[in-house]
Amino acid sequence: MKNKLILVVLLLCFALSAHAEGINAKFLYKVDLNGHNAPADVLPEKDSTLHIYDAFSGSYITYSDGEAITAIAKPFLKGGNCLVKNENYFLYCNSVEGSVDMLTEKLDRLKSYKLPESMKGRFDPTDVYVSGGYMFIVDNDNHRVLKMSLATGDIEKQIGGYGQAKLQFWYPYSITVDQKGVLYVTEVMNTRVQKITKELKYYEFIGKWGIKRG
Repeated sequence: MKNKLILVVLLLCFALSAHAEGINAKFLYKVDLNGHNAPADVLPEKDSTLHIYDAFSGSYITYSDGEAITAIAKPFLKGGNCLVKNENYFLYCNSVEGSVDMLTEKLDRLKSYKLPESMKGRFDPTDVYVSGGYMFIVDNDNHRVLKMSLATGDIEKQIGGYGQAKLQFWYPYSITVDQKGVLYVTEVMNTRVQKITKELKYYEFIGKWGIKRG
């Protein structure tokens, strides 16, 4: 019997403080993806609709009560890492072309942000967060985080490099922010979350290699 791919959506409520990261999870609903093989990003809405970016098919599917109601597919969306909605536009982590692309609400490309030729390494964006006119971009293969101007595409600052010390990363992948404005960067191989400020200064670590809590 053919196995069906089921996406379980969790509502995560973070108890955010300087030293406590309690997490409570609540099951909302499940979605049968019906052959969509690579869900790479998910966006739940307040009206209970759910949007899923499928990197395999290059599509953005909207679900309501577990059923697909609309879908937009674009060839250039195949093989990407993230599709992040910000106000009336999207930012797409285009790992195939080595860029972060700004898209319209209909997923047409408006502009592309690439690294200046002076920066080493092939651009491998895996997640992006926008605040104060800047994009905070996780550059996975280059083990770094970039602060890039949304208006000009200029790099204001970068931190990282392979390692385990403060402001070093080992394959960072995703980024989010808490109510205090502190950024959280997940690190796959360092098995930790590194908290940094929007000035890209070290804040603290959460977790380390091990099997115990935290």
